[in-house]
Amino acid sequence: MIRLSAVTIAKNEEGRIAHALRSVRELADEIIVVDAESTDRTAEVARQFTDKVCVRPWPGYGRQKNFALGAASGDWALFVDADEEVTPELATELRSALARVPENVRVGFVKIVTEFLGQPLTHLWGTNPRLLRRSAVRWQNRAVHEQVVRPDGSVVRLGDPDTILLRAVLRHPSHYQTLAAYVKKRERYTLRDAEEMLEAGVDRSGKPVGEPLRSPLAMVRFLFERALKQFVRLFFKKRGFLDGWRGWLWCLLSAQYEYLMCKKYLMLRRREAERS
Repeated sequence: MIRLSAVTIAKNEEGRIAHALRSVRELADEIIVVDAESTDRTAEVARQFTDKVCVRPWPGYGRQKNFALGAASGDWALFVDADEEVTPELATELRSALARVPENVRVGFVKIVTEFLGQPLTHLWGTNPRLLRRSAVRWQNRAVHEQVVRPDGSVVRLGDPDTILLRAVLRHPSHYQTLAAYVKKRERYTLRDAEEMLEAGVDRSGKPVGEPLRSPLAMVRFLFERALKQFVRLFFKKRGFLDGWRGWLWCLLSAQYEYLMCKKYLMLRRREAERS
């Protein structure tokens, strides 16, 4: 019989983690929670749902997820963030998929619908690798925007022969209830992304950053090209405009995210060059 472990990593999520764990309680054979030394009652709330709660320092997203993956005992691990919820439809689809999943499949991607300023962005849903065959893959040891990799180090991408896409939705109901919350988180994440770009030489999607930029024109292109592509992808290809003014705003903010990330990367690279 195939066993499923539901896995959550968390920090200071006492007000939201119960919803996440409640949504997987009837689905999973075990629940694993790794708490990054929260200063609130996150671990206490988690213990109401499982006795498999570990408290440890925060080493970055990739390493924390790999630790949690190693603590799981199921054949498959379902990663659910502390502020997400597995819908009943997704739970039903997961049971069906695990009962007949081909042997070659390593990763299941899930559709995630984000709630922004009190409304779900139904057209701007994204996909994420969340269902992992525990013995076949792991997470990159990146501080942020970690991806799933095979034993040979290759990144698992949606559409690869060893992946499946689940059609039901994983809800992200508490994502950015105010613009201030978005801006605060964006400041942290764009800096982390820029640091990763400098250290690894690739952006958050895994694409090479490219040769050092020398001319002003090349720098301008570097700053705006990713931002423009992100806006076009979300606004036109994903039809984000159909999500109303919140969709329009999300597309603009997402493009601005790319610009700020690249700007901070150039700043960090300049500082590094000045020190050398």
